[in-house]
Amino acid sequence: MLSIGNIQPDVPADLYRWFLVSYSATALARMALEAYRQMVVLGTYWYDVPVAAFSTLEHGFIPHVLLSLATAEVLSMVFGALMKIKARNEGRAEARAENNREWLEWLRRKEEAEAKGEPFDEPSPAERSA
Repeated sequence: MLSIGNIQPDVPADLYRWFLVSYSATALARMALEAYRQMVVLGTYWYDVPVAAFSTLEHGFIPHVLLSLATAEVLSMVFGALMKIKARNEGRAEARAENNREWLEWLRRKEEAEAKGEPFDEPSPAERSA
């Protein structure tokens, strides 16, 4: 969770991070489009273009924030789902590796007992888990 001082809002850190990314990206895109409009369409002098580009963020601030929040929510859901899938697959791989280790250790003990001529009555990992 995100922590601001001793205030802990109920916003996941990933959502906050994606909001900043989407807000920055859309802000830069809007400023670039406004700069293009000022130079090409309106024929503004080059030294007035940055002022006009930054002023677009003032005029459409609330819609811009809402668009960024919506974009951040979608990105958070998509990448969150991808990370859950990745974690689940990694968990499966770890479980499979652990299962293989148990079988290899059991097989090693069985072969050692057979080589020594001792009886081996330890149940296999499959019999233990059943």
